[in-house]
Formats: sequence, C-alpha cells, structure tokens
Amino acid sequence: MRSTEAENRVHELFSAWSSADPSLVASYFHPDAVLRDTVNGEFLGSDAIRTLYEMSLEKWDDLTMTADRFWHGADGSVAFTWTMTGRVADNRPGESYCGAVATFQGMAYIPFEEG
Repeated sequence: MRSTEAENRVHELFSAWSSADPSLVASYFHPDAVLRDTVNGEFLGSDAIRTLYEMSLEKWDDLTMTADRFWHGADGSVAFTWTMTGRVADNRPGESYCGAVATFQGMAYIPFEEG
C-alpha cells in the first residue's frame, strides 16, 4: 500500500470512528483483525472491535478521532499519532465530570493486509 493510500485509510477509519455508527466502524476491520488497546485490552475480530466501539459510545458523547503525524514502513504498514476528544456521558469519573470534555493523545501502528 502506498503512503498516501495508507494515510487515507487511517483518515477514513477515524472518520468512521467519529460517526457513532458501529456498523461503519466494523466494516473497516477484517473478521480476523486484532485491536490491542493499552487501556481496554485486546479485541479479536471485527465483531469484538464493534462491541468495544459500542461500549465507548455509552461512555463518550461527541467522540472524535483525528490522526496527524505518519511514519511508513516498507511493507505498507503505518504508525501515526492520534487525538481523541469526547464528552463524558456517564458518572464513572464522578458526578461533577459528567458532560466534561476530555482529550487523549496516543500512537498507533497498523499493518495493512488485503487493503
């Protein structure tokens, strides 16, 4: 996969992740995909990734994901930095934080297979 194609796929995926549409998010993952998250753990397959996303929609409103800096591997893989912003939708961090906006930053690595 060429560099610009990989970046476009990441932007498309993050646009889906910002859509609040679990079916759209799941469509970006192969049935055998693996998503490893340092906070939530490992999710095997598009169905499990969809479930993770559905759970995140219960905790976050106005969820948006963006990717910015990219590094490309010779094998078509891509690493990139990302920012997630969302509004706390429940009382898990305490009553006073419900509705507060939170921003998280991280880095991801995606080896693309079969597009």
